[in-house]
Amino acid sequence: MTAMNKFSVKTVITDHLKTFYNYRVSLPPSNVNISNIIWPCLLIPVAISIAMIVLQGKISSSFVSIVTTTLSIFSAFLFNAIILVFEASRKEQARNDCDHQRILFFKQFTYNVSFAILISLTLLVILIIYSQLGEILYWPEIFSFISYYLLALFLSTMFMVLKRSQAFLNITMSP
Repeated sequence: MTAMNKFSVKTVITDHLKTFYNYRVSLPPSNVNISNIIWPCLLIPVAISIAMIVLQGKISSSFVSIVTTTLSIFSAFLFNAIILVFEASRKEQARNDCDHQRILFFKQFTYNVSFAILISLTLLVILIIYSQLGEILYWPEIFSFISYYLLALFLSTMFMVLKRSQAFLNITMSP
């Protein structure tokens, strides 16, 4: 394994995208419908970003401060969530009557949370760069657009994680 492979985030992104399939019809992850990816990952965040640029313009220093603090807290929470899911998955695999549906949920939940952490860290880096170099940047609107986009993508991913958690609880707690 080369040094660059240790820093590659390609598998985090591709594994997250593989979770976009319809559970109700039980299609395998290889049958991911591209429209299921375009709406939550591209069109909605782009629309929100454009609206924010039109309404707010470039991001303010108070926005950078609030989002940086919030994302730092969320990142720590998400790392803890991965650890908890890993422990629950290990316990599930150790059981004699291991439920493969739960194991699949644990994997996909981990993929989604890992993607949310990746977005969070990327946005944190961009906001730190913007806060330090905001005065000398040629196009602060581009940094603002990217920041708004990543924030909207992060929120849509968190809603997806929340929905997936709720669905899992409904399956687990049903009589």
